Amino acid sequence: MLIIHYSQVPVPVPVPVPVPVPVPVPVPVPVPSLATLSSFPRACLLACLLALLSFQTSHYLVLVSTLSSTQAEAEAQLKPQT
Repeated sequence: MLIIHYSQVPVPVPVPVPVPVPVPVPVPVPVPSLATLSSFPRACLLACLLALLSFQTSHYLVLVSTLSSTQAEAEAQLKPQT
């Protein structure tokens, strides 16, 4: 009877081949500061851009309609009351 130690038997070890994975490039998103928030159309554009990046199209359309209504309300409040 022949006894073979496992340490003497060469066992083929599968070597993992590195597969190139496409890495998503992070888009630099500017953080809205007080100066950006004071000018409302810029903040609206920033919010629309963020909505484009993060939401689906239907949610984006709902958000744009809400933003346009709030922008109209904000402009109406900014006008001097006569």
